[in-house]
Order: sequence, then structure tokens, then C-alpha cells
Amino acid sequence: MITDWHEIVAIIAGIITLGAVVPYLWDMLRGTTRPNIISWGLWTLIHIIFISAQWSSGASWSIVLPVVEFFTVGGILVLGIFGYGYKKYGVLDGVCLVIALGAIVLWQITSEPLVALLLSVAADLIASIPTLTKSYLDPESETPLTYFLIVIAAFLAGLSSTVFDTANLIWPIYIFLINGSVLFLILLGRRHLRDRAKKAL
Repeated sequence: MITDWHEIVAIIAGIITLGAVVPYLWDMLRGTTRPNIISWGLWTLIHIIFISAQWSSGASWSIVLPVVEFFTVGGILVLGIFGYGYKKYGVLDGVCLVIALGAIVLWQITSEPLVALLLSVAADLIASIPTLTKSYLDPESETPLTYFLIVIAAFLAGLSSTVFDTANLIWPIYIFLINGSVLFLILLGRRHLRDRAKKAL
């Protein structure tokens, strides 16, 4: 039984997150979006680390966002493995993997889940650099609706938290900022493409 508005907001954030992946998966099936399965595999690993660390540090309702994201990111990974993605391993992927594994090691050594949380965010940020670049240079290859919905879900996830500390707020704040940045670059890139097309006429 739902007891307070925090739980309601968390559930809404989870539903929006689930809905956000639908247009992305649709574009994958149409062939207009082909994710790098190496990157999405790393993001899946990062989500596992982050969820485990946040749970260990005392999770609030904001944990709903990374939990639902784990299933959506994992779903994209599985679809990519079965022919709707491509494999391309780069330096950034390697750095991301090292940081992610380092998060696990340092967490176990220090017994401080916050260390793993911070390193998970750092790894995710590094893994997002190619997407940020591609969003501006090739904006038609991305699905802006997905990022828009995730921005809304991240805001609601932060709002749903009943514990206002780094462990519970760092992920929704980060997801809000990184997805907002991707969305901004997609829209800016598309605007530049339209301006270029007009000048060519």
C-alpha cells in the first residue's frame, strides 16, 4: 500500500524511465539507432555497482531510478547483442572499465560505499563522452524523446528522496545533468543542420 507522496513520485519516475526506453528500442529495431554494445555493457556494470553501493549506504526512494535504469540499459544491451548494435572498443571504454573495477576494489578495501558511488559516476561520465560528441556531430542518430523523459524522471527521482545526502542524491542529479546535456547537444546539432541546409538552398 502506498503510504506517502515520496513513494508516489518514485513510482512515477520509474514508469517514465521505463517509457523513455520505448522510442529508443523502436529506433534500434528500425535501424536508425545502433548502440555500441561495449559501452552499454559497461553502463550495465556501473549500474550494478551503483545500486549495490547506494543500498549499502542506506537507500531512499531515489534508488528506484538506477534500479529501473539497470533493466532498461540491460534491455538495450541484450537487443544490441542480438544484432541491433555494434562492437567498438576504444580507449574511453578501457578507462571506464578500469574505474568501474577500481570502484569495487576500493569499496571492499575501505568499506566506504560512497567511494564506489563517486567512482561509478566518474566512470559513467567518461563512458558518456562519445555520446555527447555524437549527439552534436550526428544528432539524427540519437532519440531526443528518450533523453527528455529521462531528465523528467531524474528530477522526480531526486524529489522522491527522503534522505538528503550524497549517496541518495548524486545519481538523480548526475542523470539530470548528463541527459540534459545530451538533449541540448542533439537539439543544437539539429538546429545547425537546418541552418546549413537553408544556406545551401
